[in-house]
Amino acid sequence: MRGMRTPRLAASLLPTLILSTGACQAKENEDMFRGYTTNATLGDSDSDGGPVCDGEPGPATDVSPRRSLFETNPVALSGFTMTAVLDAIAVNSDLVSEPSATHDQLIDTYNENPGLGLANCDDDQAFDGSPGINGFPLACPRDEGNHIGDIEGWFPIAAVNRFDLAPADGSNCGEARLVMANNSERRMFVIFEAKVPNPNPGCGINACAPVQEFWADLSSQDNPGKRAQVLRMAFLDGLPSLEADGFGPFMSQRNLTFGTGQVRTNNFDSGPWTLREFKVVPVSKPPSIFSKFGPKLVVPRMVPVPVAANPFGEYWDDDVKGLPNHKGCVMALLDTVEHLMVDDVNTMAVSMPSECLAAESPDNITQNYAHQLAGNLWLGKAIQQRIAELDPNSTLTPMNIADRAAFAGGCIGCHRLTDNIDLGNGIVGPRSAVFVHTVENSFEDCGDGTDCFRISHALVDDFLPHRKAIMDTFLSDGPCCDGPEFAEEFVSPFEPLDPDEPIPLSELMEVEKKAKAAQSPTTIGGTPTARSH
Repeated sequence: MRGMRTPRLAASLLPTLILSTGACQAKENEDMFRGYTTNATLGDSDSDGGPVCDGEPGPATDVSPRRSLFETNPVALSGFTMTAVLDAIAVNSDLVSEPSATHDQLIDTYNENPGLGLANCDDDQAFDGSPGINGFPLACPRDEGNHIGDIEGWFPIAAVNRFDLAPADGSNCGEARLVMANNSERRMFVIFEAKVPNPNPGCGINACAPVQEFWADLSSQDNPGKRAQVLRMAFLDGLPSLEADGFGPFMSQRNLTFGTGQVRTNNFDSGPWTLREFKVVPVSKPPSIFSKFGPKLVVPRMVPVPVAANPFGEYWDDDVKGLPNHKGCVMALLDTVEHLMVDDVNTMAVSMPSECLAAESPDNITQNYAHQLAGNLWLGKAIQQRIAELDPNSTLTPMNIADRAAFAGGCIGCHRLTDNIDLGNGIVGPRSAVFVHTVENSFEDCGDGTDCFRISHALVDDFLPHRKAIMDTFLSDGPCCDGPEFAEEFVSPFEPLDPDEPIPLSELMEVEKKAKAAQSPTTIGGTPTARSH
């Protein structure tokens, strides 16, 4: 897989939008909504024969954040290995499983050519002639590339429920995330952020209830070994109760590709710290010498992509010349000011076109937006004018907006740069655990007398209370389906990529853009869907 040029793709690679009738059918037993959700009466029918909900709220829900939202108990995570995860990603999308090869190909993206001959960090160039992605610089090579052959060095540190990222219209059911760590070199993390598809989009967000019931049920399961069993099934093998409601295993290539989820890496093996993003795509592989005339095999591979919601930092500095799409990206910065004026760290957001997104989010001066803005008098005045237009009484400054953008968009912001800094209007940047939000080599009491990997103050004090309120409210309100409806469902059929051809990044990013355009602009919690943290 070579380069990032943009040859013409077959039309079948592009997404299609289809109308799908919602098939939320009332079950004949009391398990339609289990456990934490609802007393809603199902079984009566309207004149069209569809199920009817009486609208009664369910019992009040009070989930445990450390079990139903952010599980870091090592015993509860013991069903996960890197080999098992990569195997599931392939098998659950009907691809040929090659866990070691998939792992090594991901790692090889940190190495220079020729590498393993699939994708390397110097396949394309930035605007300044250095190695890059999307026209922006990418550090190349890095020591993370030394992990080739080290698939056994990984261990799980968190299983995460991100229902708060679900669009309000139920275009999908949020994300299920799995965090793996490796200390063989120094520190490296891989985060699998699977988009959970809505199997019955005609029911909207209410069709997502079975997944949240699954997570809620974990709150009452005191045995971490039993939690490990059901987490493994839900993420990798398939949990029968979820499959009965149309939800397959969370980990699959289809849930981690353009138009759905992503894979991110958090990197410490070389300096500076940086975060990168990938999509999982199907790639054709020639048959082996033992089946020379057989069909080509299709395997999962990782494609490096620009980091979502993370604009390249030098757009904040008007003195930098030669930036691609300069005018349009600066205008986009001004347009996103409105998303940054809310005084809640959980709902601040950055929404930027993909052509403005950086290749990575490193801990260096480039991604320090406030530092970049300090020398840009024109942009500072334009931001101040936009603030006044949106709220004449606001006391926010352009520097506050830049710092908020670093927190809500630039990954380095949320992971370190904006820790404890003044974001304006009395809002202080939440505190990370020094570049991470789950610490792989430090433990704390889970709250039940067992040990868990330590999590950040930002999670404990800010993020998890917000996510818990969303989940509790959703389940306590008794989600149910009033009957079949028509809804637009995004479908992204991929022709397997040819490993000998350049990666068609621009056209693949169009798939991502169209997927976002097809969903609600806000999440169930009222946050712009552009936010990706």
